[in-house]
Amino acid sequence: MDYVYDNWGNLASIAGLLSTIIGLGMAVWQVTAARKAAEASRDAASAARTASVQTRDAIHGVLTVADLQRSIGYVQELKKFHRYENWAVCLNMYHILRESLAHISARLPVEEARQRWKGCVALVCLGDRAKDE
Repeated sequence: MDYVYDNWGNLASIAGLLSTIIGLGMAVWQVTAARKAAEASRDAASAARTASVQTRDAIHGVLTVADLQRSIGYVQELKKFHRYENWAVCLNMYHILRESLAHISARLPVEEARQRWKGCVALVCLGDRAKDE
């Protein structure tokens, strides 16, 4: 017991060193766990972003198909009105068809496809102008 009383400071220093080493080990372990959690969170966010892009593209695809079907119907009606030379209705239908094609063009993902589509819209505009003359 005399040894403990005589070396109390040294023993306290050793106990402090041990607690520091244990605390440092726990801190490193917590940092590692936090880093893993952050990586998992980043991966989950990336997966959610990918899923949202896929969902958006699927919705755009469905909307594009619906707009294309509607546009085909407009073209069929335009053909009928051209046959009967009902120019006033044709002018209105050209405007409606042009708007429908513009909605489709806005949803196209690739710039090259948009440029081609703008050519289609331009042809509709030419048809519209031809009836004005």
